[in-house]
Amino acid sequence: MKSFKIKDEFNIISYIILISIIIILNSCRIPAPRVFDTIMYDKIEYKSTNENYIIIYESRLDINQKYKEIGAIKAIKTTTVEEIKSIAAQKGAHAIINDGHLNYTLIRFLDWKEEKKKDVDIKKI
Repeated sequence: MKSFKIKDEFNIISYIILISIIIILNSCRIPAPRVFDTIMYDKIEYKSTNENYIIIYESRLDINQKYKEIGAIKAIKTTTVEEIKSIAAQKGAHAIINDGHLNYTLIRFLDWKEEKKKDVDIKKI
């Protein structure tokens, strides 16, 4: 009979240890990985823009107006164009240049007027 008691006590202790390990592991969750690294080239906080009007260029040679590069987005993993455009709009960009390898340069046009955005062709990747 004594061995039966020892076995029962061992099972109870095992369950307590197992439950404790589960609680500890749940409390130590690793945060979700970042999808983007955003680098701004100056300390100016630009007014956010509408992501529906963000123009996507494949090369700097395609841009036919004066612009300023205001920052860069480095996507850490594959993402959608809509997510990139959303981040660019939050940072105040009018356009982005797809530099390849998940790198994007944020562009702000120097002579951009709100009424002008309706006349610009929106390019897609």
